[in-house]
Order: sequence, then C-alpha cells, then structure tokens
Amino acid sequence: MLIGDLNQDLLTNNGNNLKFLMESQNFKSYQNKPSHIIKNSQTCIDNVFCNNNELISSTETSSCLFSDHEFVSFALNLTPIKNGPVVVETRTLNQAKLNSIDSALRECPSVRTAIIDSASSEE
Repeated sequence: MLIGDLNQDLLTNNGNNLKFLMESQNFKSYQNKPSHIIKNSQTCIDNVFCNNNELISSTETSSCLFSDHEFVSFALNLTPIKNGPVVVETRTLNQAKLNSIDSALRECPSVRTAIIDSASSEE
C-alpha cells in the first residue's frame, strides 16, 4: 500500500505520470475523489494505492475543520487467521530416563567437568 499526500492530482493530466508508474507496478488507485479543496480548486492529491485487489473494500473522503485537505479513510478486508487445533506433545520423565540422561552426560568430557565443578562448589 502507498498512502499519502503525493501532490499529483489524479483528476487531471498532472497525475498521469503517477498513475502510469503505479499501474506499471500493479497498483490500483482506490481514492479518486477531491481531497484538497480550496476556493477555486478541487484536486485529488491525497492518494490510496494498493496492489492487492481484495484488501481495500471502500474509501471515503470527509470534511476536516482544521485543514484544506479532506480526511481520507478506507476499510480493509482483513480475514482473521484461523487457528488450528493445538497439539501439545509431552514425554514421561521417569527414573529410568533420568538415569539414561545422567549416564549420557557423564560420558561427555566437557559436561562431566562442569558437573564435578558444580558439585564441588555446592559442598
């Protein structure tokens, strides 16, 4: 999406370069109503472009009391992510498995040193 005051009037030939550039990149203009209104002029320079035809469902301009620009709003089609079933796998940790882990750790020289050093410091 590209949204903003791009100062290229899409209602006149002055906006043709922008339209061509955006269309060449598969972007479509979704805001084509006057958005900058002054005494003798109405231009569409506040633009909404998108390259996903399903994302924007509507656009609207509305009066703004503190600017000569209109508010430009748009509605997005956002589909919620469907969460699948949660699968939790667990393993039973019994004494035989603990002994197996202990045995494997004791056979690893670097771990054995750490275990001995740790046990010595606890005493």
